[in-house]
Amino acid sequence: MGKAGTRERIVSIDTGKTKSYVVVEENGETVREGYVETSKEGFEKMLANGKDTTMIIETSSCFNGILSMIEGYGKVIAAYPFKVRLIAESVKKTDKVDAHTLLDLHKAGFLPQSYVPSKRIRDLRELCHDRDSLVTEATRLKNRLRYKMFSHGFHVDTFSKLNIEVLKANEFTSVMALGLENVLAGIKVLDSQIAEEEKDFRYAELIDSIPGIGSYSALAIASEIADISRFSSVEKLEAYAGLVPRVYQSGGTDRKGHIVKGNKYLKTLLVECVRIHIMHRKYSWITKNYERIAKNSGSKKKAVIAAARKLLRVIYIMLMEDREYHE
Repeated sequence: MGKAGTRERIVSIDTGKTKSYVVVEENGETVREGYVETSKEGFEKMLANGKDTTMIIETSSCFNGILSMIEGYGKVIAAYPFKVRLIAESVKKTDKVDAHTLLDLHKAGFLPQSYVPSKRIRDLRELCHDRDSLVTEATRLKNRLRYKMFSHGFHVDTFSKLNIEVLKANEFTSVMALGLENVLAGIKVLDSQIAEEEKDFRYAELIDSIPGIGSYSALAIASEIADISRFSSVEKLEAYAGLVPRVYQSGGTDRKGHIVKGNKYLKTLLVECVRIHIMHRKYSWITKNYERIAKNSGSKKKAVIAAARKLLRVIYIMLMEDREYHE
C-alpha cells in the first residue's frame, strides 16, 4: 500500500490496436474501468492525475507503441502472455475479463513478468529492425530485377551504382531500379546512424570486437540483450535466443526435441554472424567446435546452431566481465 495521504493505483490494460480496456484500482477498490482509444490522448483520460501508479500490460506486437503512449505515468509491468494464459485460462474470454485477470494475478503475486526495455533500448532496436527491413526489401527488388532482365534477354553482373543507372534507363526495369537506388540510400543513412550509436553503447563495442560481427550486428545483438544482468545464467540467455533444445522427461528417460522458439531475430543474427566467423577464422575454437560437431553428427545445420550457441556463450562472458574478444 502507499504512504498515508497518497493513493496507490494499479492500472490494468488489455490492449488492442484501436481500443483498449482499462481497469483502475485505488487502494484495493475499482474506481474506473472501460474502453479508451488506443492513443496517448485516450490513455491520458484514465491515467492523468494519479500517484504511485503501477501499470500492467501484456507484451504484444504493439507493445513498444503502447509503452510510448503511457510512458511517464508510473511503473510499467509487462506480463508474459503465454504463461498468463496457462495460469488463468478461461472459457469466457473478453477484454474486460482479461484486464481483471491481469490485475488479480498481480495482486496475488502470480503474474509472469517480462522485461520492460528502456526508451533508449527500444529506439536502438527499432533502428536495427528498420535497417533489417530495408535489406530485405533490397533483396526482394534485386531478385525481381534479375527475373525481369532474364525475361527480356539481358543482365548485369552486380548492382553497382553504374549498373543501377543502366537499369534506370531501361524501360522494363526503370521503376524498380529507382526503388532499389532509394532503398540502398536508406540503408546507407541507417548504417551511419548505427555506427554513431555503437560508440555510445559499451555492449555493442565489445561485441564488435568478435571476428565476423560488424557494427549493425553488434548493435542489434546488444540491444536485444539490453542488460546482461537480467539473465542469471548463460543457459537462460541461450533459451531467450532460441538456441537450446526442448527436453522431454518420462520416468528415467530424457529426450531432446527441437530447439525452443525464443527471440527469432536474435537467433538469426547469431547464426549469420557465426557463419561469417567460421569462414574467416579457420582456427578459432568456435570454428573447431563447429567442424567437430558437423563431422560427428553429419549435419551442418546442427553444427551451425551449436556454434551460434558457443558464440553467445562468448558474448555472455565478455559482457559480464566487460572485456573484448580474444582467442
